[in-house]
Amino acid sequence: MQRHLKYFYFTFVSGVLCAQSPWLLTSDPVGIARSGAQVSYGRSLEASTFNPALLTTLQDSRSVFISLGLEMQSTQQTLQSNQTTLYSSDRNRSIPAFGLAWKLNPSWSLGLHSESTFSRHLDFGSGSFTRFFGDRLSLVGRQTLAQIAFSPSTHPEFSLGIGMGMLTTDYIGGLSLRGVIPSNPNAPVSAVNPSLGVFEQRLMQSASISSPVFQVGGRWAINSRWSMGFAYQSGLQKSLPLSSTLSGAPLFYSNTGFGNPLVGGIASGLTLTANTTSRPGTGSLELPSRLTWGIRFRPNTTFTMELDVRRMFGNFSIPDWPSLVNVSGTISTPSVLSFAPSANSLRSGRPSIGLSLGADITLNQSWTLRAGFSQDQSTLSDVYVNPILGGAASSTFSAGFSYIGWGGEWNLGYQIRQSRDIESKTLDGSWNSGGFSPTGTPVGVEGMGHMIAIGYKTRF
Repeated sequence: MQRHLKYFYFTFVSGVLCAQSPWLLTSDPVGIARSGAQVSYGRSLEASTFNPALLTTLQDSRSVFISLGLEMQSTQQTLQSNQTTLYSSDRNRSIPAFGLAWKLNPSWSLGLHSESTFSRHLDFGSGSFTRFFGDRLSLVGRQTLAQIAFSPSTHPEFSLGIGMGMLTTDYIGGLSLRGVIPSNPNAPVSAVNPSLGVFEQRLMQSASISSPVFQVGGRWAINSRWSMGFAYQSGLQKSLPLSSTLSGAPLFYSNTGFGNPLVGGIASGLTLTANTTSRPGTGSLELPSRLTWGIRFRPNTTFTMELDVRRMFGNFSIPDWPSLVNVSGTISTPSVLSFAPSANSLRSGRPSIGLSLGADITLNQSWTLRAGFSQDQSTLSDVYVNPILGGAASSTFSAGFSYIGWGGEWNLGYQIRQSRDIESKTLDGSWNSGGFSPTGTPVGVEGMGHMIAIGYKTRF
């Protein structure tokens, strides 16, 4: 079937790990196979969702794609003292997507697309070495944008495009906290009201927000072999309407933080926790903006390659964790978790640079092979890399193909991402009746993920 026939695009399954940023590089199989290198890739409906300026290069006057996907990621932490390894659960997310392009004339084009753009999620549950710093995160963002692109008739080699729309973000975070159990649970610990042990309680907080976002893109077809492009995607910095709750039954320990509490400790602990409430954290959710520049080279009709360089601006930050409130006062995480190295925190990372390299090999009118590679800098120094938000350097390797037949163009893409293994001495500690004390025991942190997608595309 010829390329000018109708395209209908359907993504079946995909997965990715974001080790240094919550940004998803791409969510379509063509972009997956190229490891996201497509900011200057003209005549591609998939690439035009990333750079709206490419809408004017499409050959079809009207085309559309829809997608259904599955995004997967996993993180693990290893306590070096006993080589105990914990693996995160909550690994999968669906990532449906939709794209539409309408070429009004050679100069003006319209577009509409909806896709998942941010995703990081994991759950270690109770018992994690780092649970007092956070043991669960689910952060998923989905945006829908309307696009418009313009290319002057006197200089068709240039084009500009913009997109404006809304980003919907769902956030869930959780951790465990400990507090003392007074002999009389209706009064704080004192000389006449000694501690019988400590309790441990897991907390969760969540919020959903919608906020405006935009994108800007440009393209320059230098000649028949070379072209350049750029795209900017806005980020997010906004306070969340957080709500928090206690999660699960409390656990009770002795004053040392291990073993069973003293006689009467469990009964007093149950009374105490029944009168304990949660208070949501404060602070803003920050998602970085992204600027990408790319150059494409096509030496012949068989081979095409592209190199993209991207810059992340701003921090990746989540609000502070929730706290407990009872007769003893407010119980908070051992760190304020501002995640800035100066505050010994684990939440936000520095701006970073990454690159993607992708290539297409056209075998004939029906078959095209693709491959890609990408690499991103670390956003946190090694001592502050953590299981919840990552922060280590990472790389991806990808491959895929497209086939024209059965009424349209079918695409398959696969990608694997691996973050660099890091050993940190700031993540483990013990919490007894005297409070939290870091042990300095090394904790290994690593993560990886996969992405696979199949698609089908049409014009109308």
